[in-house]
Amino acid sequence: DDASLLMAYALDLDPDSTPGNRQPETAFDPVTGTFYLRFHAASPGITYTIGTSADLKNWSTDGVTYSDLDQNNRRTASISKDGPNLFMRLVVED
Repeated sequence: DDASLLMAYALDLDPDSTPGNRQPETAFDPVTGTFYLRFHAASPGITYTIGTSADLKNWSTDGVTYSDLDQNNRRTASISKDGPNLFMRLVVED
């Protein structure tokens, strides 16, 4: 599945199996103009950071809102689409 071992650990994936329902999920709410990224965020020793960029070169964490962990250890990061088109990325570090 091309996931690095660090990413597989951070997202609680089994690196030897087909990706399942623990992969990050994206959604856009056209009513609120909010873009969402939902991901596993509870692996010990891992820092999870969501970045946004308009050009894929310069990244910022400004404007990103995080939910609390849910009962499945998943968190939702959201950004408002009230400005320029933005890309979102998940960075994991140990």
